[in-house]
Amino acid sequence: MKELLSTLAAVAILAASCTTASQEPVTTTTVATTTTAVPSTTEQVTVTTSTTTSTTTTTEPPTVIDEPATAFGATLAEVPLITDGTYPGPTWPRSLSGVSFADAVPEALRDDLVADGFVVEPNSDTYPSDFGLEALAMGGQFASVYERLSPYGSGERAVFVTTDAAYHHWHLVFDAILRDTEERRLLPVLEELVGDLLKASREQTASMSGTAMEEAARRAEDHLSAVATVLGLDAGSLSDLARAEVALVEEHSRATFPPTIVGKVVGSCREGMWAEPACVDYTLMKPRGHYTRSEDLTRYFKAMSMLGNTGFSLTDPDVLRVGLLISRLVVTDPDRAAAWATIYDPTAFLVGTADDYTPFEAAEATATILPDGIADPAPLTDDATVLDVGRAVLDMRPVLIDPGRASLRTMGSRFVLDSWIYDQLTDPNVSGRTVPSPLDLASVMGSSTATAVQSTAGETEAFPDYDPRVAELGESTQARTVDDWGRTVYDAWLYALEPQWADRYDPAYPPFMRGDAWDAKSLTTGFGSYTELKHDTILYAKESMAEGEGPEPKPTRHWVEPDPVSFGRLAAVTSMLRDGLIDAGLMLGDDYDAETGDPYNDDERTRWLADRLIDMFERFDLIARDELADQPIGDDDNQWLAGIGGDFERILDTAATGEGFDPAPLIADIFTDPFASRGGSYLEIATGPPDLIHVLVPDDRGGFEVATGAVYSYYEFWNDERLTDEEWWDRIIAGDLPDRPSWWTDELG
Repeated sequence: MKELLSTLAAVAILAASCTTASQEPVTTTTVATTTTAVPSTTEQVTVTTSTTTSTTTTTEPPTVIDEPATAFGATLAEVPLITDGTYPGPTWPRSLSGVSFADAVPEALRDDLVADGFVVEPNSDTYPSDFGLEALAMGGQFASVYERLSPYGSGERAVFVTTDAAYHHWHLVFDAILRDTEERRLLPVLEELVGDLLKASREQTASMSGTAMEEAARRAEDHLSAVATVLGLDAGSLSDLARAEVALVEEHSRATFPPTIVGKVVGSCREGMWAEPACVDYTLMKPRGHYTRSEDLTRYFKAMSMLGNTGFSLTDPDVLRVGLLISRLVVTDPDRAAAWATIYDPTAFLVGTADDYTPFEAAEATATILPDGIADPAPLTDDATVLDVGRAVLDMRPVLIDPGRASLRTMGSRFVLDSWIYDQLTDPNVSGRTVPSPLDLASVMGSSTATAVQSTAGETEAFPDYDPRVAELGESTQARTVDDWGRTVYDAWLYALEPQWADRYDPAYPPFMRGDAWDAKSLTTGFGSYTELKHDTILYAKESMAEGEGPEPKPTRHWVEPDPVSFGRLAAVTSMLRDGLIDAGLMLGDDYDAETGDPYNDDERTRWLADRLIDMFERFDLIARDELADQPIGDDDNQWLAGIGGDFERILDTAATGEGFDPAPLIADIFTDPFASRGGSYLEIATGPPDLIHVLVPDDRGGFEVATGAVYSYYEFWNDERLTDEEWWDRIIAGDLPDRPSWWTDELG
């Protein structure tokens, strides 16, 4: 228990690097470098070339500024769960007699509609299995579903705007903003940084020629030349080891030791992954997520993957020596240090701080061992000294995900709460358990339904440590404050998902939201949006692994899902994203006008998207609160909901301006099982074309109607390779879909 509490204490400060600060940070003109690990130097190192020795000037060791990512100038507004109250509206009727739009529901589903108050119509019943990619892109969108429902589409129907649709359009905007930031802001800085590091590494190698450090310097140079090559820069003639490293990145098919770092080409180290921190899983370098959408995004992904997933073992002096020399190049030059921070800071705000150790932490640790710190590498020829530095790095703070493979990384992958939870619920923390499930995350975040599903599946019986660990993790996670959730946009997204997984006080909500079937719908909603979260951040987040005739027409009343907390939290996370990026100068020009902003102007579209989304979510929130109070909504609101498909379509079009929009279904791998104990090494979560949901709701005239909307379809399966979106779309088009999860089939299938 003490070990767990210690780890949880570390999680509470996961936006910090647990280091000290004594100097002002270096800043740039484009990014407010006020988050974790901002470097500061007082003097640039001067290297004198010599055939036998190298000399450097004495300089203050680089320091690390310890500030949370919310220093970007954005905070997360608190939206509490609704925990009391009684819904004053009616229960649903026990027959469909006199119910408007009942004929829209397939006859085979009507008994379930009456029994539960709603029913889900699977996409397999509404989409042909032989449609092509264009049809999937056009018809398989939430926006297209709502367009077809509106009076401006194929015919008037009562609309039910789901939280699923809201979460999906948040994803569209977040992903568009992230792509824009990466392509237009971060990629040019990365090119400059890597090019400058390569140049400096060649000077470093020349200065160390003939010394005991020459071999390590050459390996550092080879590694950076490989990074530059996959980034698309002209790195000149590559060594054999650098070419081998580039080939491993391009093949992205196995885990092995990086040739440039260990100084030789070796075979696969799949089994050794558990024991060897220096082993690199090159399958993670397969471009996935939105990084297959353009050549620029692909090369950005590959280079950042190398910098984030190549670990320099803290217990292998030959490997660590190379990592320290690369770190030295980063932290002892103000321009390179500022460029590093320009990339690191916004990605730390969006996703999280590095779980493994950064170059600046390595510099600070080295300063505790050597009088001149990392500025003078001459003492690092001694293995014992290098190992002392490794131990000093380890003493700085705990690595929380897969701590047995803690390492130094140039631009490390980021700590994310869900990966840590999976790590805590698999071996060795839960003895013998090597395969987690997103149900673990939902259980920890409060879903008794998810816990019951896992118990039925035999997790409790097979792994006695499982239930106590879930309970401990749940207690700590649910005790998080809004400030904890507001440290990163990633965490704020999880905060927005909590209402889908938290057990709620049933009487406050309409009766159709109180049964087991709605619990399954909420799990699906949460997992659908969670898939989009993992998809959008797949480059940065650290992945864990195991050790009749109808009535006469009436004015149609339209609905939003009566869940104001989810809509309110989505408005809060969107505001946090917008305000943080505006504060950092990463989103738009100074001449933006909120009233006249042009969504098709590249400098303004992301701000326009964020503003429109916030307005939409806040309006959904207010309407949902009126619904919970059984109050009729205003005519303007009702008319707006009737045409909501048009609003959704404009967001979809604007988010994809100049690119054409892609199919809505997405896929992301979230866990690696090297032993393939479930028939595949990678746990994939995915969404398909949206399902329809039909809900029995009051029509504001004393009767009832069936309101229809769109919800996520969700899939979860093990596969023998990491899949891209394009590969997943091919499977959908071919009708080669896995089964839905058993809990979905039992309640909704």
